[in-house]
Amino acid sequence: MLFGVFANNSALIDQQADNYRKILDQISFQRCSEVDVRHKNLQFTLLRHESLPEQDSYFIDLERDVVVVVSGNIFNLPFLLKEENLENLSPAEFINHVYHKNQLDFLSKLIGGYSILIADIGRAQVYAIKDVIGTVPISYGQRGEYLYFCSDTHGLSKGLFGNEDINEEFIHSRFYDYENNYVQTPNSHIKKVSPAHYVKVQNDSIELIRYWDPTTIDIDNSIEFNEAVNQLRELVLSSVKMMSQEDYTAGTHISGGLDSTLIATLAKSNYPKQAEFHAFTWSPSNFQMNDDLPFDERENLKEQCRIAGLVPVFTNIDVNDYHNFVANWRAPSEAIFEGPVLKNANEIGVNLLFSGWGGDEFIGLRDEALLYESFRSMHMSNFFKLFRRKGMKAKIMHVVNNALLPSRRREYFKYKIRPSVYQYLKNGIKSNELDTDKFAWYRSKKDYQIGLINYNHIAQRCEDWYINGQRNGVVYRYPLLDKRIIEYTLKLDVGLFVDEKIDRPIMRAICKDLITEKIRALQKQNDPVTMRNAMEVQQQAFKVYLEQFPEFKANSYLSFVNLDRLEKDLRAEIKADGQISKKLGFALYYVKVVHEYVRNYHEGMTAN
Repeated sequence: MLFGVFANNSALIDQQADNYRKILDQISFQRCSEVDVRHKNLQFTLLRHESLPEQDSYFIDLERDVVVVVSGNIFNLPFLLKEENLENLSPAEFINHVYHKNQLDFLSKLIGGYSILIADIGRAQVYAIKDVIGTVPISYGQRGEYLYFCSDTHGLSKGLFGNEDINEEFIHSRFYDYENNYVQTPNSHIKKVSPAHYVKVQNDSIELIRYWDPTTIDIDNSIEFNEAVNQLRELVLSSVKMMSQEDYTAGTHISGGLDSTLIATLAKSNYPKQAEFHAFTWSPSNFQMNDDLPFDERENLKEQCRIAGLVPVFTNIDVNDYHNFVANWRAPSEAIFEGPVLKNANEIGVNLLFSGWGGDEFIGLRDEALLYESFRSMHMSNFFKLFRRKGMKAKIMHVVNNALLPSRRREYFKYKIRPSVYQYLKNGIKSNELDTDKFAWYRSKKDYQIGLINYNHIAQRCEDWYINGQRNGVVYRYPLLDKRIIEYTLKLDVGLFVDEKIDRPIMRAICKDLITEKIRALQKQNDPVTMRNAMEVQQQAFKVYLEQFPEFKANSYLSFVNLDRLEKDLRAEIKADGQISKKLGFALYYVKVVHEYVRNYHEGMTAN
């Protein structure tokens, strides 16, 4: 992780030493080692959990008066060094070399999860660069004559502006719980560098510039199915291999689906010297199977792990885990299960986790957009292949919602806030409808994929999991979010993703001979055991939160919510059914999330 400050002259750096430490204290964490570096107008600190090997690098070019800091990983560095006829350079040294050779043209060649800082002190220029997906965050903020930058957006905001009120739009965005509010920060002076962008700072000018634009990638109709499968299989193999680093003790997520099983199997094959390779599943081991549940995913997981030679690690959660999840203000996209996963990983000694996340967005693209594009382009063969795989009701709704009236799509994409939650806002929050350009996602497969990138749900989760992982001594790897894979899938015609018998045909074909036929043929569903267990824990937590309404009502940041009406409806529902429904539960959850954020951000100070 990275924190630092740049000023127009070195004397200013000397003057802010006490303030620097004060801010750094808000970003640091337990078992954190710090490397502090000062060069003329620039001071920065690299923070690392003691259980992790060194990840970040820096280089000071004294001759040219340039400082380069690389936070994260450039996975194709060995290839790039060979291309430049160089050997044994750190990532920062390499960036310094290519920067002086071609300025920022090198960015298009990088594959990895990184943020890069280039301080060209001689030219009074600073560049802050984020990778194309946004795996490693970097934010910045000006205060007087100082430019601060940091991996931890929330810590930087609290350190610099903790005595100011929290940005109202940010509070609203936490209530939305949707990543289309990714750009909102706790203080309006703190800005995020967007994925696939860099910020150029010179004198009083700050410019955000895109360096990778997926809209320029054209569909290649000459690519046939088998060619696409073979090429993507090679890319997946290459991606997992590149992201496998021997100085870590690796493990993997596994869910029983195609994506996680494929990545888990491939990841293990790249660690032949590691005695045990643990597979962390969100399924609990201590949950008693009920007759009304359709299947027990845990049995599938055990079989998959046995075949792949993985050691399964189940995730048991209780109400305290739920409280910790809600209170984790720095990582709002963390799932309730991931805190216990990190705890289990720490106990075992695993400090790197592979994840199959990203498959649904690119290689394993599901039916959304496929039906609409087939209908719009009058490609009736594709249209009816998709149509045949649905029941009668689902067929009709799919055609209506995705082909005839795409603006009626499911509420996740239609609204900023679920209607069941929106009703408890006193005055609403502007419009609850998403911008109309969001509806255009479904015009084509490509538009849908680019929409997923621009929607920032990928970047938000990667950012939050990076911060949470770093603070707990674990890094994440997402092979299916490799830039090369994204670019290649964007080139593919919609017809290659369509099959009349199965969904996700490309992913299933890639998995052939790599995972068992039983797993490969599985039509993935949500794990009913995991979901039921989480719901039961959630009900326990909700009943605790129901008694905290006096605290909520004393929090002025929640004044936009009709708390009296919400409490009345919750108590009526509890009295009638003894349970809180999913709809009302969402509203209560968001109130609690905002309250916890405010409490942590202001360190227990009253919000009034």
